[in-house]
Amino acid sequence: MSRTLNRPIAAALLLSLIAACSDGPAAPKTGILEVVVRITGGDVDLDGIDVLMDASVRQFMFGNTKADFRNLSAGTHTLTLESVADNCTVQGGLPRSVTVSAGETVHVTVDIVCVATAIAVSTHVTGTDIQRTYQLVLNGQYVRNIDADSSLVLGRLQPGSYTLALIAAGNNCIVANSGRVTVDVSLRMTTPVRFEIECTPPVRLEEIAFTMDTVVNGAVETWVAVIRPDGSGRTLLARGNSPSWSPDGRRLVFSTAVCVQDFYYYYTTCTGGLAVIDPETRNVDSPNAGGIVFTPSWAPRGNLIAFAGCCDFSGAPTGVYVFALDGSMPTRRLSPVGTTMARDPAWSPDGALIAFSCMLEPGNFDVCEMRPDGTGAGRLTSDRSVDERPAWSPDGKLIAFTSDGQVATIPSGGGNVTRLTPGNQPAWSRDGRTLVFTGNDGLYTIGADGSNRTRLTSGPNYASAWRPVIQVR
Repeated sequence: MSRTLNRPIAAALLLSLIAACSDGPAAPKTGILEVVVRITGGDVDLDGIDVLMDASVRQFMFGNTKADFRNLSAGTHTLTLESVADNCTVQGGLPRSVTVSAGETVHVTVDIVCVATAIAVSTHVTGTDIQRTYQLVLNGQYVRNIDADSSLVLGRLQPGSYTLALIAAGNNCIVANSGRVTVDVSLRMTTPVRFEIECTPPVRLEEIAFTMDTVVNGAVETWVAVIRPDGSGRTLLARGNSPSWSPDGRRLVFSTAVCVQDFYYYYTTCTGGLAVIDPETRNVDSPNAGGIVFTPSWAPRGNLIAFAGCCDFSGAPTGVYVFALDGSMPTRRLSPVGTTMARDPAWSPDGALIAFSCMLEPGNFDVCEMRPDGTGAGRLTSDRSVDERPAWSPDGKLIAFTSDGQVATIPSGGGNVTRLTPGNQPAWSRDGRTLVFTGNDGLYTIGADGSNRTRLTSGPNYASAWRPVIQVR
């Protein structure tokens, strides 16, 4: 028996099915507002800004970033900012109305322009042997460095009178008006100050470079310094150690290596390389020797630097390396046959040989020599004394060195050792008549014959180097 559906009921069911099939996802009713705040000008706001939507939804943001407000109902919303710095102005005014469309992202950019209360400092340098960097001091307090022929802005100042000083670290550049100027700074104004500097060829005196431990801002630091042979004129140059003079006596190369032991005093980590400074102009360069550098030694010919490289687990140097300051050759390690450790290189006056501390037997250092390519190595001392830190006399006839805590000499080709006085790390005067060395409480000088031991400095001073005769350009 068949049944027939009532036509009105069937029609109603069909309409219901059609309606059900036509129903899709609900149409979006909200949108997204992306707010970008751009801040330009001087003394820009660093504390951040609060972005408010409809006085109820708040987001914190820094300048030149964006904030997203999601699920905003379609329609008109009110955007405003709070915590804008007093010296900054919102362009176009606030609050502002923003219309958000359903299902869309609206982008709004708010520009803020800030006005500085500042001093604009510029330098103009003339002459020769120009110092590249100068110190700025504001009201007696160091602020920052400024380069020659450059400019910078000292901002975030309060209105008032300021004394600005420019200090030349070297001794050959003069800043006009004694390098001091007093300026009146007005609110939301940038006051210009220009320093005129004249540099002349520096006076280069006979000096001894050395390393000293000193206290700076409550912490012990190691610095390279210079002093005159009579003990006067001590001057700190730069952080570092083990200075060595260039052949013309115009520059110093030194190590910036620093080693730190781990918590358990088992491993030692070293960092640092080389630096080159002109002691008179204080211009500093940082050549890349390709690794950690100890006890650099400047070759008497050309621009080669020999140094002891890093490191065994205790931070001790493990080999002698040579590289060219001008980058004309890659850094190479010299590996004298038979030595297990090599360090403390020192060039002969003619550049034909390098003397160095060598270990051929476990735990015992001797003085050795080799050619600059690592060949022709020979042993100059062979006793059970710890012999290290060699230094050639200017005429190349003698090598001074440390032997079991005494300053000693030996003929450059080997022979009898002459012990002169307690001390270590000897270096020769430019005429070869005097040695400067490290005592237990400072630097001392002594005649090459062992006579006239004289104190030069007091304190933790070591690793000295006597300036050679200055060569005229």
